[in-house]
Parts: sequence; structure tokens; C-alpha cells
Amino acid sequence: AMRQERALVLTPEHVELTLTPAGLGRRFWAFVIDLFIRILFVLVLAFLTATGLYVLPGVGRALISTGAFLIWHGYPIYFEVRHAGRTPGKRAAGIRVVDRKGLPVTFMQSMVRNITRALDALPLGYGVGTTTALLNRHNRRLGDLIADTLVIEDHHPARPRERLDLPTEATSLRQPIFIWYENVIHCDLTRH
Repeated sequence: AMRQERALVLTPEHVELTLTPAGLGRRFWAFVIDLFIRILFVLVLAFLTATGLYVLPGVGRALISTGAFLIWHGYPIYFEVRHAGRTPGKRAAGIRVVDRKGLPVTFMQSMVRNITRALDALPLGYGVGTTTALLNRHNRRLGDLIADTLVIEDHHPARPRERLDLPTEATSLRQPIFIWYENVIHCDLTRH
């Protein structure tokens, strides 16, 4: 098995975050799911505009071409930017795309990484992308390197086992900290 290195990020607050890069298997699985969904969207679009091809052939073709382009390239950008780096395929595979520093991916980063997917797909069957990812310690394809992004395993934080019943003002970030402590102490004293 190949050794996979974790990505370490040091925040401005000097907190070290460990990101686990997604393996090529998970990335491939996400790609296949997203490919299938995009093909379905394009087929639905083609079916819906099929009548337009007979009535106004030029307009129907223009609608299909424009719609297919927007679906094909807009789908991953929309989901990566608006859904915390997760397309439906990435969500199913348990991965997400983030900025190399662990921050949410920006519109520009998502656009760059997805437009450069055409280079990754060369010469056939994602040869450039696969080779680049195999040679990179964090499995980053060419699009990720250019956009400065990283596809990581999506670990969900554990949920707390119990909920503290604190007054609303004690749980608000808008309250000064000394009031919060006063309310917590007050809550603890009234429970006994």
C-alpha cells in the first residue's frame, strides 16, 4: 500500500489542524457518481428541449449546447462553493475539497480546478491528473495544484452526548464572558 501523508495546517492562533487527503479510490468513486448525475441532467435538458429542435432548430440546439455547458462546468463549481466543498458524489464518497490551508474553497479556486479538469483528462482517461496525483504526496491533481486546493476525507465531529440546560444569555457569544460565567455558576448553584 502507498504511504499517504497527512496535511498539517497551522492556524494564525497557532492551532495545528491535521487534514487527511482523500485517496484516489474515493476520488474516483465521487467522480463516477457526479459524472452519472451530470449525464442525467444533460439528458433531461435534451428531452425537455427536444420539441424546440423541431419548432426552432437553431434555438433548440443553442439551448441544449448552452445548458449542457452550464451543467457540465457549473455543477461542480456550484456544489463545491455552496455546499462546503461537497458535490453529491463527494458527499457519498465521504470527501470534500478545501483550500490548501483547510479553509472553504472559493468560487475562483473551484472554477480554476474544474476548468483545468480538461488538462487533467489528457491524453486519455485522466492520464495527466492520475499521474500528477500519484506523484504528489497529498494526491493533488493538476487542477488542485493550480487552484491551491486539497481534497480531504470528510470527518464529521462527534456529537456531544448531553446538552447543558443553560439560560439563553449564557450561551450567547454576544454576552461578555464574565456574565456567562456568572450565569453558569448561578445555574449550577440552583440545581442543588
